[in-house]
This record gives sequence, C-alpha cells and structure tokens, in this order.
Amino acid sequence: MAEEEQDLALEDALTRIETIINRLQSGKLPLQESMQEFQEGVKLVAYCNETLEKAENTVTQLINENDELENFDRDKQGTE
Repeated sequence: MAEEEQDLALEDALTRIETIINRLQSGKLPLQESMQEFQEGVKLVAYCNETLEKAENTVTQLINENDELENFDRDKQGTE
C-alpha cells in the first residue's frame, strides 16, 4: 500500500473514487490518463476494502471480548 493511502481517511478515499468514476464516465480523458485514473481507483477500492475489513474485525473482537454478541454474519443479518 502506498504511503499516501495509509494517511488517507476512508471518506476521502471514497470521495476520490467517486471523482475518478465521474471523470472516466465523461469519456473526455485521453487513454493514458484514463488508465492512470483507473489504476488509482483500483488501488483506492482495495484500500477501502482493507480498511473496512479491519474495522469489522476490531468490532467483532470487541463484542466477543465482552461476550455480548457472536461473530458478525453477513448472511444472517438480513433474515432477522
């Protein structure tokens, strides 16, 4: 992960991804610039996913330490 991404807040990364999407969808960028934007977007998405997974794991561990809830289960979340 690049150093800039480590200092980037999740919300800022999401905003940057949205900007990249809008620029790519405009169709006005030259190919080389489109490829650079796309590559940056892919890296930012991976950073956001990693950040969210870490947050989920932290919350799960905290809840389990207090014996209040069991592990978060995405599949069962919508059925209760």
